[in-house]
Amino acid sequence: MPLGVVGAAEDPPGTPLGVVAPWGREVSATYRVFAGVVVGLHFGFLGYVVGGGFLARRWPRSLLVHVGTVGWGLAGLAVRVPCPLTDLENALRRRAGRPALRSGFVDQYVEGVLYPARLTPLVRLLVAAAILASWAGVYARWRARRQYPAEVR
Repeated sequence: MPLGVVGAAEDPPGTPLGVVAPWGREVSATYRVFAGVVVGLHFGFLGYVVGGGFLARRWPRSLLVHVGTVGWGLAGLAVRVPCPLTDLENALRRRAGRPALRSGFVDQYVEGVLYPARLTPLVRLLVAAAILASWAGVYARWRARRQYPAEVR
């Protein structure tokens, strides 16, 4: 493939001009792949917010990390703190010549996609119940270890 300038006439609209790359249009494909990796990381983060407390039963020291991720998730919902993963995905999407997300990650990929948007309050309640149940399990295990240290593993 010949040496190309990204943003030339044959490249998709929105591709930055003046970036010289020996691989030509493959640059935008690379940014699309990176944006996809960020989407995967974002889903992993959401999965950890919901289920990380259950992992803490096995690895109790991870509970502090889980409390931090739950706090970040609550801050994102309550105060609308901008998410760095969403910002990174948007930057990569723009570099790939794609439009940025119109709203946040959850609005784009979760609400109305994985479940109907009208069920959002119920889903949030179920997520909160799962988190609290996992923390109750961690507490019960911690308490049992203190009372019967040789029997609970």
